[in-house]
Amino acid sequence: MLLKIPCLLCLAACLWVLPATASDQTTDLQSLAIERYRQALAVDPDNNALRYVLGVSLLGQNRYEEAVRELKVAYPAYIDSVEANYNLALALVGSGDADSALLYLQQAEDLGAAEQADLYPIAAIYFNIALKQLNGDRLEDAAALLRHVLDLPGPKVETHRLLGDIYMRLNDSDRAEGHWLEVLRAAPNDPVASDYLFTIRYNRGLELLEKNPEKAGEQFRAALEVNPEAALPHYYLAYLAYRSQDCVTTLEQLEQARIGLPETTRESLAAMAFNCAARLLDQNRPEAARPAVALLAESKATEVQAHFLAGNIHLALEEYADARAEYLAVLRQDPGHTGANLNLLKADQGTSDRLFEQGRNLYRRGAYRQAIARLQECLAINPAYPMARDYLDQSRSDLESSVETIIADAERLVENDPEQALTQIDRGLDLDPGNSRLRDLRERATQALGQRIDSLLADAATLAAAGSEREATELYRQVLTLAPDHTGAKEGLALLEKRRNSRAADFVATADKALDRGDIQAAVEAYRAALAIDPDNPGARAGYEKADALLDSLVSEELRWARRARQANQRARAASHYLKALALREKPEIRQEFELFQKENDQLISELAERCEAALARGDLRAARQLWQKLRQLAPESMPARRLGEALRTTVSLRTNERLEQAGRQLEDGSFDLALASYRAVLELDPENREAQAGIIRVRGAMKNRLSELLVQAESAIGAGRYADADKLLARTRTLDPYNSRVRSLTKRLSSLRRSGLTPEDARRLYLEGIDLYTRGQYRQAISAWQQVLTLDPNHERARSNIAKAERKLAQIESIRQ
Repeated sequence: MLLKIPCLLCLAACLWVLPATASDQTTDLQSLAIERYRQALAVDPDNNALRYVLGVSLLGQNRYEEAVRELKVAYPAYIDSVEANYNLALALVGSGDADSALLYLQQAEDLGAAEQADLYPIAAIYFNIALKQLNGDRLEDAAALLRHVLDLPGPKVETHRLLGDIYMRLNDSDRAEGHWLEVLRAAPNDPVASDYLFTIRYNRGLELLEKNPEKAGEQFRAALEVNPEAALPHYYLAYLAYRSQDCVTTLEQLEQARIGLPETTRESLAAMAFNCAARLLDQNRPEAARPAVALLAESKATEVQAHFLAGNIHLALEEYADARAEYLAVLRQDPGHTGANLNLLKADQGTSDRLFEQGRNLYRRGAYRQAIARLQECLAINPAYPMARDYLDQSRSDLESSVETIIADAERLVENDPEQALTQIDRGLDLDPGNSRLRDLRERATQALGQRIDSLLADAATLAAAGSEREATELYRQVLTLAPDHTGAKEGLALLEKRRNSRAADFVATADKALDRGDIQAAVEAYRAALAIDPDNPGARAGYEKADALLDSLVSEELRWARRARQANQRARAASHYLKALALREKPEIRQEFELFQKENDQLISELAERCEAALARGDLRAARQLWQKLRQLAPESMPARRLGEALRTTVSLRTNERLEQAGRQLEDGSFDLALASYRAVLELDPENREAQAGIIRVRGAMKNRLSELLVQAESAIGAGRYADADKLLARTRTLDPYNSRVRSLTKRLSSLRRSGLTPEDARRLYLEGIDLYTRGQYRQAISAWQQVLTLDPNHERARSNIAKAERKLAQIESIRQ
């Protein structure tokens, strides 16, 4: 019987990690920051640093497609940045382009992201991409990524869990087993891992059952290591032992398999038990055969043989009464059963001997009533048993004498000490429950106790009215101890019971309503309150079990999400899920796991604070801000976060003022590129800074005028064939605007001219050469010549017009050929 367990991967959902520089501001503040960055970029559209920060801010708001667009524009300036590659990968995953994300994620890893796992948790992104691949049934791809996650820093449990599930779906039980073992090492009480491991080992045992019994036994025993209560592995271990004629082990394993075994296997269980017990009896080992008795009692198909064999086992163990009962069961179905009739005589003799011995011992201890019962049983089996009748008569005589003594003592005490009298009377009634004189004396003693009983009843009624039901119940019970048939006490108890039942029913109704609206915790508490009042209330018991199971399921779900968030480096979310799990149900193992998680957080806070301080000390404000944002995400109200935030704001303010002053001096000196860089550095620190925005506008205006002058000079130099001068002029333009289209065009033209070795004087020669080629019908060669003319003189309109004519000729020729 192969076992199957449900696949968990359908429940998998992606957990997103935060961008490397994202803060935990509210959505409104994030939107405001994005708007400021856009305004700054309107002033300075070529500012890659601002565009990059805008992309990261969009990423922080989960606006993935917009983030991808901005980050891609800025990417050429950050191609060797771990952070940029990490954030672009994160944005691409969010936009649904996981394949492209892997390209940048691998680049981030090559640049050293794994050595800075607290800043760049690339393992978490690989993990999320793997989840997406699983949702698309790309099991092999997902497994490859998850194996890589195991090689990276970070928690491993959820990765092992997913790999175990994947390999089960891929029918690779060996690899699946290894990963589920890793889950159990980290979480020994994990029920899902235990179920998977049990299933793997049990099914493997079934596969080996006939091919390699020894290995099969090892697998069944391994399955029992993770689920000792499972019946089927015990059953198959019994089967293997039975095949090797190890009857003792067979019965031991069958005894453990008995509870929970499917009906389809019960008859074979009985057959193995019967044969093993018979063999052990033949070997005179009845004690070893004893476990078969309980196993055979459940067999219907072999009932007569089972009873007879059980009787033989009891008889061999000198358990005569049990043997006698088994033989009588045989004879009720088969009165002529020879073995049962013969062995019944032996059992009767043994039973009689034992009953007589017990009766005699009870008589000697003064337990006359019990002695009489045993001796009567002995004589019922063997009326002629020697001395049994004598001991019976003597027991009756001594019983009567003892009762008479008790009656005399009670009559002496009944008026002056009714409680003591009742004690004596109850002793007498234990000896002779039907004695009428004792009952009359009890009534007299009870009447004498009436005043105390009335006081107890009054106190009980007062306590009941005040709601002290437990104390009232105790007093009513004291009354019934004094007067077992007292109607008032019984009615008082009945009224209290009714009241308790009513309150319990109210709690059950409240719990049912809470359960219907999904408030499981309130339902559990209400069911518990009902059970505290009425432990046997069936509605409360059933409801509590249902609600408790649902609560356990919720706790498991919260714990699963806490671990997933922890795996994805979402520590705030993980803490939230841990706290929800503990709020639902306080469990030592969850508390311990949460405390370990908090300890990790405290250590991380300390490390981030130290690194942030170090970044501030060396003036690396970008790194300091990034580390502070990480710290703020983790512990926004912590002292290090507040202290370092203030220090960062102060340093940014000082740095901004320094940069603005520096930019002003550079602008006055005509160092436009340096001034532009200084203003841009200010906007990186404070994108809303009006002075920096205005400064960029002034710089760009001055740069534009200077650029135009230099381009005119460069173009003139090219036209005059002064290539070295043109090269110097273009180099100066590139410092002003390296992305300007005219700069690029002239640079390309200059490079082409240098490669060709042409000079401006060659323009006329090439033009005429083109005419000659055109005339001879060599249109492609003519086009090439005229293109060289345009390289020398872009304003040569005749060359441009002639190229168009030659292209039309080529088109006509091609149409004719077709």
